Amino acid sequence: MKRILALLLALMMVFLLCACGDSDSDDKDKSGDNSSSQGDASDQEGGPSAQEVYRGRIDSIDLNDAFVAGIREDGTVVATGGTSFSQGFSTDDWENITKVSVGSNHIVGLCSDGTVLATGYNASGQCDVADWTDIVDIHAGNQVTLGVKSDGTVVATGGADAYEDWKNVISVTGRGDAAYGLTEAGEVYAPWDSSPCATDVRSIHSNASYALFVKNDGTVTCSDPDNYGVYCPDIESFGDITDVAVCHSNLSAGLRSDGTVVATGPVNDVGQLDTEEWTDIVAVAVGNYHTVGLCSDGTVVATGGNGYGQCDVEQWTDIVAIWAENVYTLGLRADGTIVVAGQFGSWEPYDFSVFTDIKTR
Repeated sequence: MKRILALLLALMMVFLLCACGDSDSDDKDKSGDNSSSQGDASDQEGGPSAQEVYRGRIDSIDLNDAFVAGIREDGTVVATGGTSFSQGFSTDDWENITKVSVGSNHIVGLCSDGTVLATGYNASGQCDVADWTDIVDIHAGNQVTLGVKSDGTVVATGGADAYEDWKNVISVTGRGDAAYGLTEAGEVYAPWDSSPCATDVRSIHSNASYALFVKNDGTVTCSDPDNYGVYCPDIESFGDITDVAVCHSNLSAGLRSDGTVVATGPVNDVGQLDTEEWTDIVAVAVGNYHTVGLCSDGTVVATGGNGYGQCDVEQWTDIVAIWAENVYTLGLRADGTIVVAGQFGSWEPYDFSVFTDIKTR
């Protein structure tokens, strides 16, 4: 009898263990189904948000008053400009481009293999880049082109020789022919001195008159081409800054880490400095007399002069990057198309219909 009872108890234990195992398996299956459903819902939400995409200034577009150039997802390049653009400018056969840089009369492209292409006027030799190799960054100025090599040295065309003493450079930026080099250690080279002119710098933002250096502690310093500071704006209120935008009218804007914006300039006659109420901003841009902000939800705000419609951005959505110049504003959408408000400097119609499938990362 005892043996029978023991056998019955053993059978009951086996039954209970199997039941518990089936229950755990069912819970895991349900949990797996929920994860799959959440993943599908995320996929259905569409492309990346502005906050997800924005990573400083996106290299897929560069522009000025004369030209706009953009890199497509497949590495080809589209460009547009005024009447002069059709005379000797062509990027139709460019492939595998990772960055474009636009000068006053030429366009330069960095290839994925470290070589460089250029198109446009070449009166000063600014397009003589055919023999460049091992390049990791480029900058096109008025009559000069700069290239940063992987060893940190800088090569230049257009008769420029002020950069040959630069060392350990990782990027170059500038406006006109005044270019600045940033090293991995945060040092800044300027054309007027063979030694670094600033340290502990995270990013450089310049126009033809001065450069603003965003330091690692969020403060901002200024330097001008003559190194006297006479052109520098009032940046005393620029603290906790993550990004800066400048334009050649000496209007500058700073993005704080909390998403607010501070602007400075010689005048505020059309409200170009009125950014005090802006919040949730992830990028800033400035034209001659208007300031633009990209919101974290992909919308855009603008303030200042609007004589040419450059501030008419209230209907823009799904924007992942913004640019501004003179009297126009340009936005890149998450789907790779662009929107434009205002008028370009050449006062001629530009063909933006070719700007499709532009890289958003």
